Amino acid sequence: MPLLSRWALRAGLLWFALALAAGVALAWPGVPAPAYPTYLHLLTVGWLTNLITGVAHWMFPRASAERPRGTTGVGWAGLALLNAGLVARGVGESVPVDGRAAWLAVAAALQLAGGWCWVAHLWPRIKGR
Repeated sequence: MPLLSRWALRAGLLWFALALAAGVALAWPGVPAPAYPTYLHLLTVGWLTNLITGVAHWMFPRASAERPRGTTGVGWAGLALLNAGLVARGVGESVPVDGRAAWLAVAAALQLAGGWCWVAHLWPRIKGR
């Protein structure tokens, strides 16, 4: 399994464990819990998106015989940006309301950039017969 896939899958599993803990906190009375949208972000962006992109990098058709997975720099950038956006989202939900919008905007921009990096990385590997 390629290194980038291993890192994406491990990141996804880490976010999944954090999402499970957040879900327990949301359900348990008296326990400080994250905001519900943050919980959903941990599950969908953190777990599912990392899982999907890691498997896609590993299993999509080969780009070429010399570089079967293409140039991985954009994939690494996508992984870093996506996960930095998740961290920014978590921080943004915990800051006072007057600074929250800026944090959430940065988080959204990082996640968007990470998603586009993954698209740019995987797009050339989608070929016809």
